[in-house]
Amino acid sequence: MAREKKVGIGAVNITMHPHSPDLYAQLIKDAKKLKCFSRLSKDKAGLIASVYYHDKSKGRSSPLTGDLYRFSDIDLEGNWFNTQTNQHAEENDLKGVSIPEHLKPNSSRFSYIFFPETHVLFYESYYDGHSLSNRSVLKLIEGSLNDPRLVQKYGVVDVTVIPSR
Repeated sequence: MAREKKVGIGAVNITMHPHSPDLYAQLIKDAKKLKCFSRLSKDKAGLIASVYYHDKSKGRSSPLTGDLYRFSDIDLEGNWFNTQTNQHAEENDLKGVSIPEHLKPNSSRFSYIFFPETHVLFYESYYDGHSLSNRSVLKLIEGSLNDPRLVQKYGVVDVTVIPSR
């Protein structure tokens, strides 16, 4: 028997001044280039991981497409718990633990398409058994696009969830 496939879609409106499609596109590309990640919760973060023109033959008039990623971003200096002793881990327990800063566990990928003309970004809210809530995508996009390095260039960017009908 075939398994049903679940699809979830959400949308956000991104606004800044001036309303220039070229500036909106460049903002998204700069957020990706600078790896502007945003804190979603105490131990989760996310970022715009890729940006491509949907139809390269249309050039800058094409929508942008790519992937948003959500991942765990744990405090490696925090207390660790030893499940064998049911106690905080000892210094000796942690000697062999080495997690590179650039590797983030529990990642989930969600595709998006962004229309610079209307400044609306549509995203997958469900993919491969993982969901991305309106609140999380709002924090991800708003936090990434309001990174201080981008605010200096583009000003403050407003992001609003477009409610489903």
